[in-house]
Amino acid sequence: MKLLIFGGTQFVGRHIAETALAHGHEVSLFHRGQTGPGLHPQAEHILGDRKGELSVIGDRRFDAVIDVSGYLPQVVNKSVGFTRNLTNHYLFISTISVYDAEGMSQVDEATPLLVPPAEEVDTVTNETYGGLKVACEAAVRSAFPAATILRPGLVGGPYDHTKRFDRWIQAAIRDEEIRIPTDPDRAVQLVDGRDLAEFALNATERNLAGTFNITGVPSNWGELAAALRALAPSGNVEFGPSTDENPPMVIPLDSSDALFRTSHQRAVEQGFSPRTIQEMVADAPNWPQNLA
Repeated sequence: MKLLIFGGTQFVGRHIAETALAHGHEVSLFHRGQTGPGLHPQAEHILGDRKGELSVIGDRRFDAVIDVSGYLPQVVNKSVGFTRNLTNHYLFISTISVYDAEGMSQVDEATPLLVPPAEEVDTVTNETYGGLKVACEAAVRSAFPAATILRPGLVGGPYDHTKRFDRWIQAAIRDEEIRIPTDPDRAVQLVDGRDLAEFALNATERNLAGTFNITGVPSNWGELAAALRALAPSGNVEFGPSTDENPPMVIPLDSSDALFRTSHQRAVEQGFSPRTIQEMVADAPNWPQNLA
């Protein structure tokens, strides 16, 4: 397949580009050249800012477009408007943050969505992120009614530049004290970026239409702590308030608990196969950012 990827050089996008190339596809990456410009030498790199002129892409046909970097509906509208004449299929990476999960016990694809912010809002913040993604999804569907919409949960794994999960992995490898400022029985889900990428390519190859939550195997903080103890030589992982010298994992602990109980059954029925938190932690010392 000939694929056009918006993004493709950082974290989730990097995994998707690597997976596409591993599947033998012809890949063109549209990006600004600011992150990982030397990555994927076997792919075509088209440099540009999707907020501006897209004509540099040309008028070639693509079997599918994969959009990893769409955060503002104004920008996504421009992208789908341009590419609707270049392809028949569009896959958009969204987020479970689109759900209005307050008061819910669990989330699935039928959970109500947040109300998008006003049209003039063009800044992504913790408060606007989910609503803006709702508007982005609507923009994609307006141009591609049979689009694939993937809503990942919290993502971890190789190449994670956010350090939300990896900072504790590194602390365990260094055998530093880890204190987890939450309840061990509290739910948590973490999906590996490689599993997300594999499903994204599977869906693209099949022109799979619809919306799918891409979340990790259901777990809790106690199970995550046990996995970290198995990784740390002294097993010094406890629950309690953190200190400035031992900052907590950068995970939205104030998020609705329902978001950490998000069903991925629809995706599993279509071939999604996420690894467990225990498998992720055990493999983490082999991730490039954790190798000495």
